[in-house]
Amino acid sequence: MEQFGTPPQFPEEDPEVRAKMEAEMMAEAEAKAKKAAASGNKAKGGKTKLVQKTGTGIVRQWNILKRMVPVEEIPQFADPIHWLKYFPPIGIEHMKRFGSGVDWRRAFITTNVNGYYDAFIRWQFNVLREKGKVLFGKRNNVYSIVDGQVCADHDRSEGEGIGPQEYVLIKLKVLAPDHGQERHGKIEKLLKRVEDEGKKGVFLVPATLRPETMYGQTNCFVLPTGEYGAYYIDATDEVFIMSARSARGLSCQAYDAANDVYFTKEFGKIECLETFTGDELLGLPLRAPNATYEKVYTLPLLTISMGKGTGVVTSVPSDAPDDYVALKALKDKPDFAAKYGITPDMVEPFEVVPIISIEGYGDASAVFMCEKLKIASFNDKAKLTQAKDETYLKGFTIGVMTAGPHAGKKVSDAKPIIKNEMIAAGQAHLYFEPESRVVSRTNDECVVASTDQWYLAYGEESWRSAVKKHVLDSETFNAYDEASL
Repeated sequence: MEQFGTPPQFPEEDPEVRAKMEAEMMAEAEAKAKKAAASGNKAKGGKTKLVQKTGTGIVRQWNILKRMVPVEEIPQFADPIHWLKYFPPIGIEHMKRFGSGVDWRRAFITTNVNGYYDAFIRWQFNVLREKGKVLFGKRNNVYSIVDGQVCADHDRSEGEGIGPQEYVLIKLKVLAPDHGQERHGKIEKLLKRVEDEGKKGVFLVPATLRPETMYGQTNCFVLPTGEYGAYYIDATDEVFIMSARSARGLSCQAYDAANDVYFTKEFGKIECLETFTGDELLGLPLRAPNATYEKVYTLPLLTISMGKGTGVVTSVPSDAPDDYVALKALKDKPDFAAKYGITPDMVEPFEVVPIISIEGYGDASAVFMCEKLKIASFNDKAKLTQAKDETYLKGFTIGVMTAGPHAGKKVSDAKPIIKNEMIAAGQAHLYFEPESRVVSRTNDECVVASTDQWYLAYGEESWRSAVKKHVLDSETFNAYDEASL
């Protein structure tokens, strides 16, 4: 109203101006869609706010309100409180006409507009803070770098209800190439640069949900056509090779939250030293932490998604059906391996390493399930999904470690111990990303960031046990109103 008057005289009321504006907006949307497609993201149309309400054309809030309220009342909606006064009575009337059985005497506003409720909330949080239940510190949240803030459900155009997923980055140290392959020229230059600058090494960093299985590593997988970068990590003075998408997320996360140290010097920014295609990383020798083999190699896997994890996958064929099928294919089909420059000595010596015993499945559950279901290749997608779901569930719930210093312990007990030991030894780091794709209303693909947050310590033992005791053991607690019975 301040810009265009009351009632507003919008520039698009001129047909020529309107046509030009719509053309510009649609061109912008198409450019964003093409950019998303080029990066492999299945993004929704990148329409601007003026377009997205109806899918086409120019839509103003004034025009939306004209369909809902008398025109002379629209200026009053400049005051946000007017929205609270105008629409709730209409909603109540509609609910009554639906026949809803609601006691409207108990309805109230839950903002500071309601002084009584606001005073109650203030009192409640002050008491909780005095009791040490309201804490402050770094918390991992879904975050938009473009918006510069945590992206809550109502700020999202895609991914409502999605939260952070914890992974463990396993540091596979890149050794000097030992097969004289021409495609390793860039990695050799990078290794030389890192050595000359006194950095601590170059690492491929697969993201895994199963750090306890690292004793069974036989190789590492990358996507031959994938795009990777070598990124400098300030906190550790090392170089990580991963996808650009995952590096962007890592740059927003705390390396040491207690001391406010992030992986990179500047939040949300990370230095790329070199770029590679996956093909340029194939055949690299690696030193894998906790692995039985002193040296393993990088091999091709055509089913890797660059939109999840780091684009790098560590291979444990004893307990991961996908890994077993992929390694077996490279062994059984020399022509397929040769197509990617993989020589026999990169695959033939590497046998399945038993690490977890599962009653009824043996000590190599992936092999057992693939043979049981007669899985011949990655084309058996449904069977592979069944095998993976079954082996992962059984392994965690009833599996017993047979390798490493925690042999004899249940997998569920050993997993957090092994994870913490690897992190303490500098062999791994925690890494977070959204459980699935999240896009903000500004069309930014969100990451997980470690940000300063006030939060309630619901999981704290004394609080949890007090509530549990009150609910389960109290003679005075009832979860119902006796008067209504």
